[in-house]
Amino acid sequence: MEALDKINKQIFNCRKQERYAEALDFYKNYVHNKIPLYKILENDYLIANVLHCLRKTSKPSAALIFYLKNLKLSPNWQKMPHATFEYGWCLYQQIKSIGNNDFFNGTPDFILKAIEFHKTINHSEQYLLYSLMFFELSKKMMQKGEPVKKLIELIEEIPESHFSANNENSLNIDRKQKIKASDFESFLVRKAKAYFLDARFDDCIKACDSAFNKIKKFHHGNHIWLSRNMALSLKQTGKTDEAIERMEKIVSKKKDWFLLHELANIYKYVRKEDYSTYYFCKAAIQNGHSSYKATLYEEMASIFQKSTDNKLICMHLSLALKTREEQSWKIPGSLFKSHKEHNCSVTEKSSSGIYAILEKHWYEKLKEITVDKTAASHDVLEADGKITRILNQGVNGDGFITTNDGASIYFRFKKARISFEKLSENTNVKVFAKKRSYKGKEVWNALWVKSI
Repeated sequence: MEALDKINKQIFNCRKQERYAEALDFYKNYVHNKIPLYKILENDYLIANVLHCLRKTSKPSAALIFYLKNLKLSPNWQKMPHATFEYGWCLYQQIKSIGNNDFFNGTPDFILKAIEFHKTINHSEQYLLYSLMFFELSKKMMQKGEPVKKLIELIEEIPESHFSANNENSLNIDRKQKIKASDFESFLVRKAKAYFLDARFDDCIKACDSAFNKIKKFHHGNHIWLSRNMALSLKQTGKTDEAIERMEKIVSKKKDWFLLHELANIYKYVRKEDYSTYYFCKAAIQNGHSSYKATLYEEMASIFQKSTDNKLICMHLSLALKTREEQSWKIPGSLFKSHKEHNCSVTEKSSSGIYAILEKHWYEKLKEITVDKTAASHDVLEADGKITRILNQGVNGDGFITTNDGASIYFRFKKARISFEKLSENTNVKVFAKKRSYKGKEVWNALWVKSI
């Protein structure tokens, strides 16, 4: 045992001087196959040093093989705290090294190991490893199917309080603006996103509500992405009016083409054709031609189906087809079928050429469409206030809210995200309302009400 301690001291000295390859050679020449395994397993520091050196030479996979297969170890913070700690960092480095393609054939085994390991970490004593590993896992596993389902299983076992609300110590930094989002904020945002990706729309709405209630000031545009996921979830749960209100509010601040595209599809879903066409054209024009708009172009062909101009439909279908061909992307069968059914034949040789022709048409279309901008934005109000009058009690009850600015808003208990038993006069609330015509007057009606 004394000889092994001396060897370990040599390995540790190499590690301290960052002579990692030399340290590994020391282990290979004087320990591997030369000292009984049971003696190696008694030396926590030796195993930790080897894992550290493998990690520092960018060999996290070799470190995992050494720990799990060669030594046949499993995490044990009591008996082997140093080796267990280094094993965790090796897992983290391995997670960082993978790409999305690694999930095509199922969740990699080391990801499952990392999820289980994360549950063993003391969040207060090893916070850096705890938080970094979670955010790296959540980044890589935010994919439909098994990855996001397993991520949600982990998320639902983690108390929100485990993450720091202190921006100064945050790991989530906007490199351009050097503004930090707290780990607590980032956890809430990723939780909502995971639910949305897994089509758990009611849970997504609740998670978004929770984040809005708990975070006073968002960073990295997190409030926009939360609102976007909430709006799309509201659409999926049949609350289209509120979904439109939220999306309108989002695109008034952030005009990314895909957000305009999503709003166009909500209007299409509720059969408001002018609004749908308006936002489809806005989305197509915004930020110019992009291969990522291939689906948008294909969908736009359908909004012109009522047109007697078959050439216009063909131009959109051909643009979608040519865009995919140029990227060597798979061509959906529906696109091939539509292209053939309309006997499409476009002489333009490139997608950019077709786009240039259609762009002029989209601009003209925007001029033709009479979209009342006030109606399009729906004259909405979001404010803090107080319940000042209850008209009827019970699950079907209703009443009035007076905002801090003095606006009077009618609300129904069913629109409140508060149990009807807790709704009473003088309760402080946050309300989102829409102006409507009632008996010849403009009045405010609440689309949702929630506690402050």
